[in-house]
Amino acid sequence: MTAQPIPELPDPETLLGGERRVLELIATGAPLAETLDALCRVIDEQSGLVSAVFVVSRDGALLSCGAGPHLPDVWREATQSFAVTPTAGACGKAIHERQPIVVPDVIASPLYAQWREAAAASGIASVWSTPFFSSDGRALGTFAVVDREPRPPDERDRALVERATHLACIAVERDHAEQSLRDSERLLRLVMDALPVGVLVVDRAGDIILANPASLRIWGERIRSGEERYARSKAWWHGTGEPVTRDGWASARALREGETSVNELVDIEAFDGVRKTIQNSAVPIADDEGRVTGAVIVNEDVSSRIEAERKLHESLDRLRGLTGNLMRAQDEERRRIAQLLHETTAQDLAALKMHLAALARAGTGLSDADRWILAESIDLTERSMTGIRTLSYVLHPPFLDEGGLLSALRWYAGGFSSRSGITVDLDLPEVFPRLPQDVETALFRVVQEALLNVHHHAESPTAAIHLRIDGPDLLLEIEDCGHGMAPQLVAQLTTDAGAPGVGIAGMRERLQQFGGRLDIASGAAGTRLTVRMPIEAPQ
Repeated sequence: MTAQPIPELPDPETLLGGERRVLELIATGAPLAETLDALCRVIDEQSGLVSAVFVVSRDGALLSCGAGPHLPDVWREATQSFAVTPTAGACGKAIHERQPIVVPDVIASPLYAQWREAAAASGIASVWSTPFFSSDGRALGTFAVVDREPRPPDERDRALVERATHLACIAVERDHAEQSLRDSERLLRLVMDALPVGVLVVDRAGDIILANPASLRIWGERIRSGEERYARSKAWWHGTGEPVTRDGWASARALREGETSVNELVDIEAFDGVRKTIQNSAVPIADDEGRVTGAVIVNEDVSSRIEAERKLHESLDRLRGLTGNLMRAQDEERRRIAQLLHETTAQDLAALKMHLAALARAGTGLSDADRWILAESIDLTERSMTGIRTLSYVLHPPFLDEGGLLSALRWYAGGFSSRSGITVDLDLPEVFPRLPQDVETALFRVVQEALLNVHHHAESPTAAIHLRIDGPDLLLEIEDCGHGMAPQLVAQLTTDAGAPGVGIAGMRERLQQFGGRLDIASGAAGTRLTVRMPIEAPQ
């Protein structure tokens, strides 16, 4: 088929008008095919030739006919799309050599072996092709001109093609940029829609320009813009219960001061009336000159987590209460058993000793063997009395009830030294206020457990106990000069992790009942346990 007729050359001023129309199409975002079609028509009108634009695919593998309003139908169909190779006509070679290619005799050129019949049927004798590239050097396409005469282009033709190629490059690169932007927006939307947290983007005025579905779920309905959103939003700081003011929102601070806020815990009443707890974050968006132009807001609904933490804390409080009750019950049982041993078993043994002593005094006629047995029985009774008394005092020293913590510590340290051979240095005040019975018992048990650990594990010849009032706190320290503990064991004991921390965990539980805490420091020079407990300072 023959090409469509080309109009006669109009006044050259038409070229400028045509170029302006093409630039307007580019500027207004007209479809690429429409823009390239208009460009080819302008060139065809000015040259009397037939032009076309071939566009490189995004992967760089194919050339496709993007426009060519006056191309013969046979030629358009034959060259609609083809691989970008050095032998694929003037266009393929121009892309590979990155320079204009002129084929003055298409029928004789090996570049057109696959299109020779189409060229003959279309009456095409010569082809000129000029490649154009993006600003970063990527091949975008070629501007091609076909002629019925086997000739190269003259200077006027070259000038027209150069101007046309420039406009084609602008149009295609603009289309690629817009397509990349659309792809980026599509990807951003996919990501935003998939996020489990609410994400909003606001402009400088605080109006929402982007919001994902999660943000709508969190707030219960469409989120308003600007002042209306702030006016309708009901929120309170989770930690204090104070209302969040209009200027207090993280987004308002980001827009006003360029401040970045992360994971601020806020209780809200969503627009559908449901109360929730969210983590609210905001990051300012700034232009190249550092001016804040908007902000990104991230909301995460943590209501379930906060509720779970609340229930966990309640469970821990109940467990701590049960633990305290159990420890008090244990202490009370120890006190009862100690009292029972002292008032019954010890008294019975004392009576038995007196009976044996009386029998020894009146035991005339006893053989020497019987007298030895009687003396041994009196000695066994004496030792049993001592053991019962010691056990009774260890279970619950009467000094703790009668004289208070200082008396109990002095008595226990002396007995511990005599039993273990470990010298215990006491650094105690002359006078010390009486504390509640449960508190004194807890402190005594801590000292008891600590000294037992020194005896069993530290291999230290000495230990020291320091007790004093430090401002509003009681400060108790138990230290030794043994070989210390391994760092990993100290970490276990400090965090209550693992079986080795059972004794330490018991100390810590006792102290926590009264707001106290236990710290452990251990190394090559020994181990120090520090107890700090709030009490009222003595008057």
